[in-house]
Amino acid sequence: MIELWSARTKGKPHKAPGYDGIGLEFYKDAWEIIKTELLQIMNNTYKDDTALENQLKGLIVYIPKKRDPTRINEYRPLTLLNADYKIMKRIIAGKLKPYRPEIIHRNQYCGVQGKTVFEGVAAIRDVIAHAEITRKPLCGVSIDFSEAFDNISHEYLQNVLHAHAFSESFIRMIMRL
Repeated sequence: MIELWSARTKGKPHKAPGYDGIGLEFYKDAWEIIKTELLQIMNNTYKDDTALENQLKGLIVYIPKKRDPTRINEYRPLTLLNADYKIMKRIIAGKLKPYRPEIIHRNQYCGVQGKTVFEGVAAIRDVIAHAEITRKPLCGVSIDFSEAFDNISHEYLQNVLHAHAFSESFIRMIMRL
């Protein structure tokens, strides 16, 4: 119950609801009334892998990147996810948190709490300075990661989770979400 309570309190208020139309405010305001049933739903979803299709659906909207867009690439797609999905996602992220130092390479900056893109830029600057001082050749590669998640091998992700001895039910839940 503590994980569930914590996960539902961490969301930002006044966000657009997902496919089901239920915003996070409902889960916060009705907590005393729904907490037992919500815990049961979350446990069933997690333990029995019984997430309903509607729980996993998202509503895709397109936000203009600039005023009066005329081309498709001038829109940013945004998927509105159900609040219960986000709560489950926060619970799973909380379970993964202690293992992040083992899984995420120390030189990764994006998406790592406590690190910023500026640290990545500083590391690149340091490597260039070192190459200049030592007069060693340096090859730099710039990669566009804008679609990285969509292109990552889910089989590879499963293998990483297996290698770190996560349970089959936990891995199935991650893959399902």
